[in-house]
Amino acid sequence: MSKQMNFLSADSAAKNEEVLDKGLKSMKMAVDAGAIVCFGTDLLGPMHFAQSKEFLVRSSVLTPLQILRSATVNAARLVMQEDRLGQVHEGFVADLLVLKENPLDDITILDRVEEHILAVIKDGRVTTSRWDKVQIDI
Repeated sequence: MSKQMNFLSADSAAKNEEVLDKGLKSMKMAVDAGAIVCFGTDLLGPMHFAQSKEFLVRSSVLTPLQILRSATVNAARLVMQEDRLGQVHEGFVADLLVLKENPLDDITILDRVEEHILAVIKDGRVTTSRWDKVQIDI
C-alpha cells in the first residue's frame, strides 16, 4: 500500500506500515483465540482510495471465507441483526453483489470493483449493473 501513499511524509508512511503490520498480527491473534472479527475501515480523505484494498490486506492473515463472513454474518451479528442481514435467506434483506468470479477462489476480486462486480442489489433492487443480463430497477 505504501507505493500509493506518496502524499505522506516518509515518517508518516513508515508509521502507517508499522500500524498495519501490528494490526494484522493483532487480528490474527484475535481470530486464533476465537474472537469474531467484523469487516470495517476508518479510512478517510486521501486514504479513502485504499478502502477496497482491505480484502487483499486481510488475506495475509485470514482465509477468504473468514473475510467474507467478517463482512456478512459476523457484521450482522455485531449489530444484532442476524435474523435479517448477512445471509442469502428467505425473508432477509437482499443486499447482494453479482460477481464475475468466486471470491472464495480469489478474495482480491473484491478489490477490483470495475473488473469483477457485475451488479449491486440493495434492498432487493438492482442499483448498479454493468451486465446486459441484469437491468437497473427504476
